[in-house]
Amino acid sequence: MRRRTLLMALPLTAVLASCGVASRAGKGSSTSSVTSKGGFEVTDIVGRKVTFSAQPKRIVLSESRHIYSLAFLNKTNPIDKVVAWGEDLQKAAPDFYEKILSVAPKAAELPKIGNITKDGLPIETLVSHKPDVFIMTLDAYNSAKEKGYLEKLDGQKITYVVTDFRRDPVREHRPSVTSWAPSSTSARRPRPSSPSAKKQVDPIVAR
Repeated sequence: MRRRTLLMALPLTAVLASCGVASRAGKGSSTSSVTSKGGFEVTDIVGRKVTFSAQPKRIVLSESRHIYSLAFLNKTNPIDKVVAWGEDLQKAAPDFYEKILSVAPKAAELPKIGNITKDGLPIETLVSHKPDVFIMTLDAYNSAKEKGYLEKLDGQKITYVVTDFRRDPVREHRPSVTSWAPSSTSARRPRPSSPSAKKQVDPIVAR
C-alpha cells in the first residue's frame, strides 16, 4: 500500500525536482509518436491507438486524481485545458486538493462529473463539455465496456484515452503518463521516461 501511495505522489515530486524536459508528442516513447502531418498518435494502456490532428484544447478527466500527473506535466497550471473532472480527489485527498487550489485557484470552479462505474455520467453531460479528449481510468473503461458506454462515446465521436494508476501502478504509471502527456501540454516539461524520473521510481518499485 505504501508503494502504491508513493507512486501516486511521484509525479508531483518529479515536478518539484525540475527533472529533464519533454519533447513533442513524447518523442522516444513506445507509447506515442508524431504523425507525418504534424499531429500525434498515442497507444493507451489497453493497446488502443489514438490519433490527434492537433493538441486538444479541452480535456475532461474521469477522475480528478489525474491531477497528480497533470501536476507532473505542468507545475504552474496543472488544470490547464481541463474543462471538467470527477470529484474523487476532493474527497480522497483534500490536502492535495488544497495544494492544487493554492497554485490554480480556478480549480474550485471546474464542473464536476459523475462516475461511469456508478452510472453517474450521462453521455449528454459529457457531450455538453465539448471535450477534445476524455481521459479514463482502466476501471472506468472496463465499466464503460460492460455497460455499453463505449458505444455511446463512439456514437458522439468523443475521443478517449485509457490510463491505469490503480490496478498496477508499478508497471503502468509511466506508460500511462507518457501516453497522454502529448495531449495535455506542448511546453518543455519533465519527461515521465527521463533518467531523473526513473531514478525516483526504481527505489520505490524495489521495495
